[in-house]
Amino acid sequence: MPDYSVSQLSPKLRQQIASNPEQEFSMVMNDLREAANSQHRNFSNSKINAEVISGFRTGESTGEGTDSTDARQISIDGEVYLEILVYTESGKGKTLGHPADPSLTTQQREIVLSCLEWARSDAPIGSISTPPNCGDRVSCYYETGAVQNSDFSGLRFRTDSIARQNSSTLTIRTSGNSPMSNLFTGQVTPLGATQSPAKIAAMTAADTVAKALKYDADSTIPNKSAHLSRFATDTHPEFILYAKAVIYDMWSTKQATITLNSTFRTVGTQRIMRKKWDDWKAGTGTNPNYAARPAKAGHSKHNLGTAIDFNATIGTKTYGSRNFGTTKQEWVDSGLPDIIRSHGLRWGGDWSSNYDPIHMDLEVTEAKRKEIVRASGTLTSKTSAIAAISAISLK
Repeated sequence: MPDYSVSQLSPKLRQQIASNPEQEFSMVMNDLREAANSQHRNFSNSKINAEVISGFRTGESTGEGTDSTDARQISIDGEVYLEILVYTESGKGKTLGHPADPSLTTQQREIVLSCLEWARSDAPIGSISTPPNCGDRVSCYYETGAVQNSDFSGLRFRTDSIARQNSSTLTIRTSGNSPMSNLFTGQVTPLGATQSPAKIAAMTAADTVAKALKYDADSTIPNKSAHLSRFATDTHPEFILYAKAVIYDMWSTKQATITLNSTFRTVGTQRIMRKKWDDWKAGTGTNPNYAARPAKAGHSKHNLGTAIDFNATIGTKTYGSRNFGTTKQEWVDSGLPDIIRSHGLRWGGDWSSNYDPIHMDLEVTEAKRKEIVRASGTLTSKTSAIAAISAISLK
């Protein structure tokens, strides 16, 4: 489907498109991209109004909760700060849509939640008399960069800007005030079975979404905070559900502790890595000690945000790369490759020409790869590059 501006689509044409799930998904992604461009043109770096989302499931706001979206405490240089999940009411957040929109399916809501940003308090937690609750408003700003240049990072919220709201409700633009807890419940159903065609999660298998939700709810998963940090800044939004589902299954069925070693890389970084490998093989450089030969720049799934390099530990046994000493048979016997494949991902241990057992990725079409590389290939800032690829659907 060609890219149309929202204003170019008549209500009748939109209704016709909406009857086809694939065309509807394309239409919605066009809308999102147009909204992003419009918002960024008029976006102020100095003040970003935001709504607090942390605590919607548990009501916990002190930083001691166990839910993946609860506020959390971060230690920096001996001081403790509070981080909260926020919906920014202009710019990046507004493009995604509000996570409490009752028209969203459970799957769509989880994707929106996974794309929201964490804002850190601009002062230590001791200076906050009462932590912000779900539904409260706060004023935020980016610590570095500029939105206009797409190199913004380090979202902060002003501790003196907390505007208290009714903590048990959240204003929903489409239906007035509704209890927050009622909006974030519901069964995950096969896409298209009992709900209208999915607008955001059309490409995600229901089982994978269900496992991703279980990942969010399971507070026993090791290294979870490290995973979520990677997902927030180094992963394509549509790949996050797959990664969460795989990690959940590895933990729940194998008690495997997963350590993420590498996720997103810029095309420039990929180029440097490949040159180091090629120089070593040509005898003009030293051994870079990579687990496998890096793909050519722009051809690695790491450049698309749809790949993860990881180690797994089960009991006292750690499964790593060939350099680590783990054999392929040990990997196969662990059952971990089967879990990766069960969610439609590729396992690098299946590759005969460039064996890479610590790698898993999501395949995309060649046309989609080229589109993503065109948008991000010349960007040297990791933040700018991941922002560019996140605006492009993998479908």
